[in-house]
Amino acid sequence: MEDRYLVENLLNMTKAMVELYQHAAIESPTDNIHQEFSTLLSDTLCMQHEIYTAMSEMGWYKTEKAEKKQITKTVSKYASSN
Repeated sequence: MEDRYLVENLLNMTKAMVELYQHAAIESPTDNIHQEFSTLLSDTLCMQHEIYTAMSEMGWYKTEKAEKKQITKTVSKYASSN
């Protein structure tokens, strides 16, 4: 299996874990459980960032800079909905 495919799957799995840990932390019935899930969430966010950074450095995760005009348009869109 190609390395890029494996790393993309790893990134997607860590993103899913972030969502699960976030939900679990929010729904935690006690402070101890909340703290455990918060720690797992933080650790998983760091792991996700490391994977993203590695992919970006290898040219496997490209992002584009948004033009000022597009940013202004998007901000206006959401500002007017309030």
